[in-house]
Amino acid sequence: MAFVRLLVTGEALSEVEGSTTVDLNAVTNLILPIAAPTADGEVAVDITPPVEFAQDVLTWWGGTDIQTAVALAAAEMPSAGAEDGFHVAYNATNNEFELVAAAGGGDVSATGTPLNNEIAVFTNGTTIDSDSTFTWDGSTLAITGNLTLSTDLVVAHGGTGVSTLNDGGVVLGSGAAAVSVVAPVAGAGDAAGDQYLHSPTTGVDAVYQEVMFTKTITVEDPTATEDITIWYTHQAITIREIEAVLVGSATPSVTIEPVHHTDRSTVTGSDNDILTAPEVILDTTTGEGFVSAVFDDPTIPADSFIWLRTTAQSGTVDELSITFR
Repeated sequence: MAFVRLLVTGEALSEVEGSTTVDLNAVTNLILPIAAPTADGEVAVDITPPVEFAQDVLTWWGGTDIQTAVALAAAEMPSAGAEDGFHVAYNATNNEFELVAAAGGGDVSATGTPLNNEIAVFTNGTTIDSDSTFTWDGSTLAITGNLTLSTDLVVAHGGTGVSTLNDGGVVLGSGAAAVSVVAPVAGAGDAAGDQYLHSPTTGVDAVYQEVMFTKTITVEDPTATEDITIWYTHQAITIREIEAVLVGSATPSVTIEPVHHTDRSTVTGSDNDILTAPEVILDTTTGEGFVSAVFDDPTIPADSFIWLRTTAQSGTVDELSITFR
């Protein structure tokens, strides 16, 4: 490059190096290049600027410090209109400034009309505007509408740690881990019986269990031909245990045959025996228990009657008591 060095006082040209045409137009002081401009009117080209770019830099004295501008090579300029969203960037490999496309949405070229505390969002590649459903006042982030997360919100941050929950299920805590859910019992209600949540022990999830209840009938001076209604059930139930005891003397004994049916008029043989066979009750102290091992049909449908038949009696029996569970 051919440098032009000019030192001008008033309109007198004191020194010219190189071959050029110069119109000073009454400039009082012009030196090209200089080590660094330090006074008004001094301009430097192709010096090492403060940011240490090696070329394409024009510097001049701005009154209090050095001002800097950069130039682009003609080959770096895009075609007309193609510069939208481009910006100037330094290429260290080529040691030059270039015009490059901006990453992402590009430079903001338009704004909307945001209100106080509204958070701005891009409405297209170059326009930013506010969103009234998303505000921040310095302490509270407020969202109007649905919040959609790409991952489940963990318990430590106020979430459940899961994406879906069983409809009608009961949520159980699991410490810092995701919550667990006990699903409702299928068919629970009048047909299946009432259920409750049973917690076996600390750290073990609770489970649904059927509510257990008991029914007791006490017959004074029972005979060998009793046919007594005990109760009517609206719900389907299952007999799990029968406990019987006598009050009497002289070796008391009563043979029992509990049955069930939706038709109370059903005669013997057509009803449903709870026990596999009639059982002889002899105990007058701790009672006698019968469980599933000796059951024939302990599953009682909804809307059924349960009644007691006796088929034999001996000794002196003052009282027969039977409890169903």
